[in-house]
Amino acid sequence: MCRANGLGNPTNDFVGFRGKWMCDRPGELTVGEWIGHCLSERAAHLLTPEDVRLLDEHLVPSSLYTGQPVFQRGCSTRGAWFLRSGRVELTEGTGARRRVLALVRPGEVFGDIPLMLAIPAPYRARAATPVSLWMLPERILLWLLAERTSLARLWLSSLAERVLHVHGHLTDLRTGTLRQRVARLLLRESHGDVVGVSQATLASLGGCPRSSMNRVLRSLAAEAVISLGYRRITLLDPARLAAIAERGTPEDSTR
Repeated sequence: MCRANGLGNPTNDFVGFRGKWMCDRPGELTVGEWIGHCLSERAAHLLTPEDVRLLDEHLVPSSLYTGQPVFQRGCSTRGAWFLRSGRVELTEGTGARRRVLALVRPGEVFGDIPLMLAIPAPYRARAATPVSLWMLPERILLWLLAERTSLARLWLSSLAERVLHVHGHLTDLRTGTLRQRVARLLLRESHGDVVGVSQATLASLGGCPRSSMNRVLRSLAAEAVISLGYRRITLLDPARLAAIAERGTPEDSTR
């Protein structure tokens, strides 16, 4: 059953592309300008002052506690979502069959593709930590894309970049040894040399059994490439990890 979660009330507070740009100096940018950079750094210049004004006028701020849903699988996403802070998980299944498909990080957009395809969400989005978001409601999004050519071009660039990102991720998962694939995954999911997720979530993201993921992580920890903690992996030697991701090691034969 599709349930509303109250996100329509402003507060003070399939897979998104990780923009490197972040609004660390909010006084210098409007929310609309920040949204443009979230969609595409390289194409953010396409936004016109009128586009920015319309985004500033219609974006709805929201916040959620850990575990609360942004939207449910099989329901409408109700809009395009932009994560300001925290982390969101895109998942499918429940209980022992639950799988994490992707992690959404600050500066990423999600939920817009099902709306454009006019289909229910193929995954569930939930707050993995306390989060703050901006939402562009469905009717406003579709109206802006129809009326604002510059914004439509920006959104098309964002979609193309996300397709390229997903293609690269799938390539990473299908090529090389398991050790290489895990190294790539750690580098991709790290923020400030820290991967703040559980080993079970990493195994789900990597498409491998948890036991296999644990074995590789313990091996990397024994070599002082990473250190393991509760829901936290620290990259001690990112340069060596990058070398493993690219070339593996002569003794690496685990697949």
